[in-house]
Amino acid sequence: MTATGRLTGSEFEVDGVAYRAGDRVVALTPDHVAGLVTSQRATVTTVDVNAGMVIVCTEDDREVTLRPGQLGPDRFAHAYATTVHRFQGSTVDRAHLYADGGGR
Repeated sequence: MTATGRLTGSEFEVDGVAYRAGDRVVALTPDHVAGLVTSQRATVTTVDVNAGMVIVCTEDDREVTLRPGQLGPDRFAHAYATTVHRFQGSTVDRAHLYADGGGR
């Protein structure tokens, strides 16, 4: 993603997970303060290392500011590929299926 210019700016790391502008992320747990629900996807738009925050834009065009306590491997994951279980209930215009045989 970096080589293609899709990730830009500074990197902000929380508990071993690094975020940069352009990253696709998915909420792993609900965050009532931020108004996020489990499995909600967003794109990182701004990383401010000095202020210790990441701003994401949700798929419904809401801008949400997240602090370190709201980030990390137990709260957010990168969402470049998503399992069908994580994506269940989403409405999309296009989906891709990678079938490696043997599964249901």
